[in-house]
Amino acid sequence: MKIAFVGDIHGRVFHMLAVVANWQRVYDCKLDMIVQVGDFGAYPDPDEAMLGSRFVREDRTELDFGKYVRADGPLAEAIDAIKVQFQTPIRFIRGNHEDFRWLASQGDPAEEETSIDPFRLVRHIRDGAIKQIGGVKIAYLGGIETAGQEPKSIDDQAYNRILSCTPGEIDILVTHDAPYGIGTDFHGRTQGSRRISELIDRVRPKFLFAGHYHQRIGPLSFGPTVFFGLNILIPPRNDSRRTDPTEKAQPGSLAILDTGSMTAGFVTDERVLDVGRDFDFIKYAANRRFG
Repeated sequence: MKIAFVGDIHGRVFHMLAVVANWQRVYDCKLDMIVQVGDFGAYPDPDEAMLGSRFVREDRTELDFGKYVRADGPLAEAIDAIKVQFQTPIRFIRGNHEDFRWLASQGDPAEEETSIDPFRLVRHIRDGAIKQIGGVKIAYLGGIETAGQEPKSIDDQAYNRILSCTPGEIDILVTHDAPYGIGTDFHGRTQGSRRISELIDRVRPKFLFAGHYHQRIGPLSFGPTVFFGLNILIPPRNDSRRTDPTEKAQPGSLAILDTGSMTAGFVTDERVLDVGRDFDFIKYAANRRFG
C-alpha cells in the first residue's frame, strides 16, 4: 500500500485535493489511503472573530472549508470531477484550529470515523481510533498539549487508550502535536509535547506523522520510531519562514509511506506542488482528465 500524509491545511481543501491528485497523476499511482494530520480548518460557519482575524483578512482561502461543504453549481461539478481520482476518502484528525463542537456533533459518537461532507470524500477520525488496513495498524490522536483541559487539548481518554497498547503493536501513529525537542520557537523555547514523547517511548510505533509546527522536520529517530513533521500546505502570507516566493504548495507538506518496504519520504517534486495560493480550482478540474 501507499499512504499519503498531508500537513496542516487550515481550510484549504481545494489546494489539498489538487496536490494529492497531482501526485497520483505524476506518479501514475492511486493512493490506498490519505490522512491529514489536523488543523484541517473545519469551520463550516466561521464566527465574527475568525472572519476578522488577520490571517483570514490576508488570505480568504482559509474559509474554503465552508465553501466546500456548501458547494453547488460549477464548484460542485469540479469536486465531483476530481473525486473520481480518489479510490479512498481523505481522513483527518482534530488539530487545534477546528470547530470542535461541530466536529463532535457529526455522526455517531460511538463510531471511530464519520463522513462530514455531502460529497462523502472527507472523513473525520476521532481521537483514540486504532484501525488496521492491509496488515498495518494505525492509531490516531488529535489536539495539542496544553497546561489545562481545553477543546484543543489532547484527550486524556484517547491518549490512555493508545498508551495501553503493547510496545510495537502500533505500526503508524498519527498525531497533530509532535515529540518534545523537535525544534525551538522564535523565543528560543523548546517545541514539542512531552506527552507525545512519552507515548512513542511506551508504544514504540515504527512511524510517527504529525503537523502543527508549519515546518518540514525530519525524518528524525526517537528510538525505533521515525518521525516526520509535515510542513503546512500553504503558509500564511506574513510567515517569515516561507521559502517559496511563488507561494505554491510547500515542500514537505506531503509525505508518502510505502507499507511494502516500510519506507517513507517527503514529497518535494515541483510537478506535484505546482498549486499556487490563488489557483482556480474550477479551472484546474476542467483542464485535467481524471479517472
